[in-house]
Amino acid sequence: MLGTIVNVVAIILGALLGNLLKGGFPEKYKSVIMQGVSLTVILIGLSMALKTESILVVTLSIVTGGILGEALRLEDRLDSLGRKLEQRFAGGGESSQGSIAEDSGNVEGGLESGSPLQAVGRKCGSNAETGLGGANDASQNAESGLVENENSSGKGSLFIKGFVTASLVFCVGAMAIMGALESGLTGRHTTLFIKSILDGVTATVFASTMGIGVTFSALPVFIYQGAITLAAAYVKPFLTDAMITEMTAVGGLLIFGIGLNLLTDKLHIKVGNLLPAIFVAIFFVIILGKFSL
Repeated sequence: MLGTIVNVVAIILGALLGNLLKGGFPEKYKSVIMQGVSLTVILIGLSMALKTESILVVTLSIVTGGILGEALRLEDRLDSLGRKLEQRFAGGGESSQGSIAEDSGNVEGGLESGSPLQAVGRKCGSNAETGLGGANDASQNAESGLVENENSSGKGSLFIKGFVTASLVFCVGAMAIMGALESGLTGRHTTLFIKSILDGVTATVFASTMGIGVTFSALPVFIYQGAITLAAAYVKPFLTDAMITEMTAVGGLLIFGIGLNLLTDKLHIKVGNLLPAIFVAIFFVIILGKFSL
């Protein structure tokens, strides 16, 4: 659980910092930080993938897992779930959301660069102000109390938008799942530590435009990742060292893909559809082990 706890603390600290930076997070700093972290994610993924003792298991797992994920449309379903939840709780359709910013597009949660949750909020604050501004124009000759009601309602919806959007970005992504699995299966928290840096930066960006609601997204992250970690630790006694090694290697290869997605928006590896490969690796370790391959 250490990795998840560090992740939660990073989100809270990042959100509190962002809440103080109401003017926004300077673009030049976001860019260089994200490039540096992306390179680190690539390095972590490679170091995990190279621990494999059977390239054949990794290859078969990736191919088979990709076919299963594509058939099940996992990435599309994750994106659809995130979109529906955001519309339901964070203020709804296209017109109310405005455009979702590119700030989180290269930041974890989404993490896969085609996700609709890829980025939030450069315009969230301006959208809210635009909506309030329209109300003010319409009520110039009305009582000032109506404007105050609109402002109060806008702040409330912005709080919810910050909470829901940040929760989705931090939870709906391959790194959250793989990091929690790594923590539970191997006791190592490297992936979640890297995710903590990403989420901390993202929380700062989000909170600078959407306010203190982003801070409370730490709670669903704790429950979600903590549950996966505990479940992985529970099944660990039933897995052999070879299974854990190959699952880690496959997961590392997917993390490498995430790093590439983070580094450039010209490439989109469907990491979400490749997630079944982690579990398919168990099957191939058993099968190939019987034939001593």
